[in-house]
Amino acid sequence: MDDTVTHGKSIDHGAAAHSRLAALAGVRVVSHWRMPLFRNGYALLASSTATSALGLFYWVLAARFYSAETVGLGSATLSAMLLLSGISQLGLNSVLVRFVPIAGGKTSRLVGYAYLINITLGVLASSIFLLGLDRWAPSLSYLRSSAGWQIAFIAATAAWGIFALQDSALTGLRQAMWVPLKNTAFAISKIILLVVLAGSFQAIGIFASWNLPVLVLLLPINWLIFTRLIPRHTPMSVEQSSSVTSRVIARFISGKYPGSLLFQASTTLLPIMVTN
Repeated sequence: MDDTVTHGKSIDHGAAAHSRLAALAGVRVVSHWRMPLFRNGYALLASSTATSALGLFYWVLAARFYSAETVGLGSATLSAMLLLSGISQLGLNSVLVRFVPIAGGKTSRLVGYAYLINITLGVLASSIFLLGLDRWAPSLSYLRSSAGWQIAFIAATAAWGIFALQDSALTGLRQAMWVPLKNTAFAISKIILLVVLAGSFQAIGIFASWNLPVLVLLLPINWLIFTRLIPRHTPMSVEQSSSVTSRVIARFISGKYPGSLLFQASTTLLPIMVTN
């Protein structure tokens, strides 16, 4: 009888300890969630996880519904677009994450100038790429087969840069909760379009399914950023916002941009090299 009572008490103590630990863990999760740093981190982690899984599913479906040649050329085309877009972003994605939180009244101008620089360089870089296509990517010569393809490629390169910079702007505004929603909507939309276009539009299916959702999402997300989130952004002191100068930003980019560019090239150059 004594052993039974003792055993029962130990079980009760163990259950109570387990309950306390669970309650403590719950409190810790809630406290983390209330802190912008951890909340943004969890949101970005969720975005990366969802888009990676859906991206894998996208290419599985592409291999199922499209020919091997079409998938290869489509992958190389998107890789070229992403590489040129990365070059055109000039490291401004990191700039927005770093300086938007302290930009104060300069936030709209900072984001706007980042967009403008990206669009300008995107158009320039993609135009140069198309002009020298026979030299560095002859397998993608179909991009110069018509004015429609050339315009579409240039526009897609510039648009993708803005689409990527939106994530950085949202993160800098401490509103990264919108990032997984935006990117998941993009990933699901491109999967649906990939299948829909697989029948009669094989030649443009992969490129169009990737870029049409980008164009559709640009307007509402930028409306959200400029008309809702930036005006509600916590104002900083004059001393903090005055520290965001072009010289400071240029020095920041000079250290960050080369590394990010090499990282981008390490993943986007391979499909282009394989097709050639």
